[in-house]
Amino acid sequence: MFSKRVSVWFTVVFVVLMVTSLLVYWFRIQQNTYADEIISKTTERFNKSISGFLKAVNATKGNLEKGLYNYPVAMSNTDSLNLFFSRLIKNDKFLTGVILIDSTMNYAIVEDGETWTTTYNNIKEDSLIGWKRLNQQLKVVSEWSDTYSYLISRKSFGHIVNQLGDNDTTNVWVNVDRPFAESVELLMMVFDIETYLGKEIAVAFLYSTQKMGKQFASALKYKNPLVSVITQNNEILTPVKTADTAKIRHYFDLSSEVKKLIDKWKIQKDKLNYSYSFTFKDQVYWTRLMHLQPQMGITGYGLTLSALDLAKTERDQELVFAYLAALFLILAILSYLTAVRKHREKITQTPEPPVLLQVEDILGLVKNGESDSIEFKSSLRWDYNELAVNPVLEGVIMKSIAAFANARGGVLFIGVADNHEILGLVPDFKTLKKQDVDYFELHLRKLITNQFGLTFSNHFLQIQFPEIEGKVICVIQIHPGVQPLFIVTKSKQGQEVEKFFVRSGNASQEVASLKEMNEYISRRFGGG
Repeated sequence: MFSKRVSVWFTVVFVVLMVTSLLVYWFRIQQNTYADEIISKTTERFNKSISGFLKAVNATKGNLEKGLYNYPVAMSNTDSLNLFFSRLIKNDKFLTGVILIDSTMNYAIVEDGETWTTTYNNIKEDSLIGWKRLNQQLKVVSEWSDTYSYLISRKSFGHIVNQLGDNDTTNVWVNVDRPFAESVELLMMVFDIETYLGKEIAVAFLYSTQKMGKQFASALKYKNPLVSVITQNNEILTPVKTADTAKIRHYFDLSSEVKKLIDKWKIQKDKLNYSYSFTFKDQVYWTRLMHLQPQMGITGYGLTLSALDLAKTERDQELVFAYLAALFLILAILSYLTAVRKHREKITQTPEPPVLLQVEDILGLVKNGESDSIEFKSSLRWDYNELAVNPVLEGVIMKSIAAFANARGGVLFIGVADNHEILGLVPDFKTLKKQDVDYFELHLRKLITNQFGLTFSNHFLQIQFPEIEGKVICVIQIHPGVQPLFIVTKSKQGQEVEKFFVRSGNASQEVASLKEMNEYISRRFGGG
């Protein structure tokens, strides 16, 4: 459980966070935000994500070239291929699968949930092909036969490969629809690579558009964004797709409108980055087109969002700070209530008074003398030097009680001299209205109660009157306090002042420095 001090600090922190959230919320709602400004900032933020994606593609391509060129991976050894490419895919958070094709063979491996789907064969195009499903340990769990159209037909793949080299194109990007209803759309990058044998082979990297949508979600922050990528061979691709099937047809039609804007944008070469607004099916849309220095066959991209989506997301982002302020307010209240409860527990904590001491224990304590937990006082109010009543001595007794309570507790003897001599209480009795133990205790408790309160008098003290060597003395056991005790005295000017005493060695010492007093109280009582 948190201490009182920690709860107080939490309360302060939560209040500061609440005020900060409210200020941010107020500041944001005061700002006039415009759709063109929002989509510009969003596109700049997304630019880092797409640049990171292209860097990852380049790094994976480099690892593949290094692996196939420098290491003697036997192209007929499917186990080696599966091990190499499964590691390649796992090391790239975007990559989903890889295809290899040359004049003699087909190879493909695709991450499919928790399993791998793979094939290796040298059968002619569109003949039946044997497929295997592998577990995470690359062990076969099932097999079947199908045409290569499970991913893409060899004929279609060959058509894509033929585009390599045209207009200095080294990477060809295409969208591929997998034929099965449960399959997702893929984004494919195709390129040539030279193996360690000097043999060229066509390679395709496969990317799931839904998987990429999840990777880019933190940058986009919108419900239904349409991303259009412009390739070096003037293709317009969609690497990020909405998961909402009802939106797929709508975005397919929307893509044709975006293509018109891209064609227009390409003509305006003096405006590298530009925003467009247009109406489509009774909705207003904004498209921001961005130019990229050619990277991995990509020359630019566009981000299209509806004005409604822009406004709603902006409003939701503003409300987040209002919700945070409400949350911090609740947490501040809970922390405050915890601190109050801790404070009340400390104040109302009433430990059991100490157990009565036996005579032999008392004799042992007297014999050992004064210490940080033992103190002797000759009397309560009789001054042996002046041979008269001295009320100042009563204040000395109160000072000793407070000093013990503010430290670790202790035992105060009244009627015992500093030299361990047993003096008894008879001289004190004679100063009282009734000269007996009962009235002495009544008078002593009244002094304690007036100074420290009834709770302390009843629950933090144990007073007894044993007879030692034929004389009655007073033994007061003081329990460590749960809150600081102050002595109220009068100054020379007659004003009441509070003083703070602690037990140090075999003496009760006043802590006069305010700084030192606060530090001591904080250490002694603040952590409870």
